[in-house]
Amino acid sequence: MTLCTPSRRTGDPAGLSVRPDNAAALALYTRCGFGHTAEPGELLPDGSRELVMAKPLGVG
Repeated sequence: MTLCTPSRRTGDPAGLSVRPDNAAALALYTRCGFGHTAEPGELLPDGSRELVMAKPLGVG
């Protein structure tokens, strides 16, 4: 799992990436409001790609 550095600008999303086979992490991040993006994740040794997820930060 890789955590991205969130922007301090209001409205910019917080992002992270997670292995697609990490069901526990996927469930946690989904419950916390993260959703899948169309961004391709890093290539993993097994040929799959990390899933990139993002969550909009509060506005105002």
